[in-house]
Amino acid sequence: MELIKLFFFSIWEIFQLLAPFMLIGLLLAGMIHVFIPRYMIQRLMGGKGLLSVITSAALGIPLPICSCAVVPVSIELHRKGASKPSIMSFLITTPESGTDSIMITWGLLGPFMAIARPIASFFSALLAGFFAVGLLRDSDRNDSSKQEDTSCTDQCDDRGIESFDDDENHGGIFLSFKRILSYAFKKMADEIVFSLLVGLLLAGLIIIAFPDNLAMYGLEKGIIPMLIMLAASVPLYMCASASTPIAAALIVKGISPGAAMVFLLAGPATNVTTITMLTRQFGGRFVQIYLVSIIAGALISGYVFDYLLLLSGITIVPTMSMDSHSIIGAFQWVSALLLIALMIWRFWNGAARTGLKDLSNNVFGLLRKKPDSKA
Repeated sequence: MELIKLFFFSIWEIFQLLAPFMLIGLLLAGMIHVFIPRYMIQRLMGGKGLLSVITSAALGIPLPICSCAVVPVSIELHRKGASKPSIMSFLITTPESGTDSIMITWGLLGPFMAIARPIASFFSALLAGFFAVGLLRDSDRNDSSKQEDTSCTDQCDDRGIESFDDDENHGGIFLSFKRILSYAFKKMADEIVFSLLVGLLLAGLIIIAFPDNLAMYGLEKGIIPMLIMLAASVPLYMCASASTPIAAALIVKGISPGAAMVFLLAGPATNVTTITMLTRQFGGRFVQIYLVSIIAGALISGYVFDYLLLLSGITIVPTMSMDSHSIIGAFQWVSALLLIALMIWRFWNGAARTGLKDLSNNVFGLLRKKPDSKA
């Protein structure tokens, strides 16, 4: 009985802490969607050299697009002239970070990790893009037939492409505000709320099931916990926002912040469905570079992050309880109730059904599907 109470209490505490940051992040996502037109992104990603790789990686950091939805967006951008190296870097930073996940990271793990997370994502994207410039330069011309096939699985539908379709400048402040709210609290919320619920449940399970000090089992730091985080995060889908409370719970139990960083980077950017779609659209060599770069970038970033923490003396202490200040506490309560209402509304309108379908597609894909190895 005590474990059940601890489970729900832990989930509620985390939920109250992340709710204000989640709502602010969604609102910022809506503003980015409305005020950054598609043609601007296409123009910046159209180059073939390192500059376009750097630009594409930077563009992907704030954009509010999840791992699955970024695939049809990338296919569309490739058809419009974006190079493969640019697509490669864009595919990594976009799902690994975003306004919503950065805000939640700030709320649960503090400003240092909130800043380090997109920087590490940017590094992984540059690593992938640099390799792609050298290894994929001559293969861009051989994909015209693949570019015509922009179909994807049920898991992505047209959610990603829609996020860049509305690039007309509609007049009026009221209409712009309406479009911001519609995208933030309908389309974007539909992509996140189910994964967020799963992430909260997993965080609660970690708190009650894991021993209080994982350092006793040799999992505090080093390569072993990082490899465990990779093994847990690469196959299955967990969006950037939903992975954050899990990372916070793992750090509380004794996992090093560097190992948690590996989880935060590798999980959102990889899953079976995404790998399958990318292989079909861009070829086996593209996916090999993509996966190797994500894994290498995550491991290097995890090691460097732990080393910087050691040098600076900074400690990452997850915020797992509410602020005692009455005004802040009231704000957290109101935000939590608003987020609960939003989740219930979106679940009622199909987000739960879509989330379950996404989860089942990934699980069954992991059990029975293998990516096509054709280049």
